[in-house]
Amino acid sequence: MVIENLSIYYMKPVQIGSHLTIVPQILELGRKFAKVDVQVLSNDELAGKAMIMTQFINR
Repeated sequence: MVIENLSIYYMKPVQIGSHLTIVPQILELGRKFAKVDVQVLSNDELAGKAMIMTQFINR
């Protein structure tokens, strides 16, 4: 798997030592690609978000 594109959006600052919850969600899944939306939560509040586009490579 190769990351084709990674976009990160920071919603609010988080203090060092805070516990974070990472919530991935597959938006699209094909034979050769995938799009994944990732939410980063701190105290049940959205602290960041990422969109990852990947390609699968056969060897």
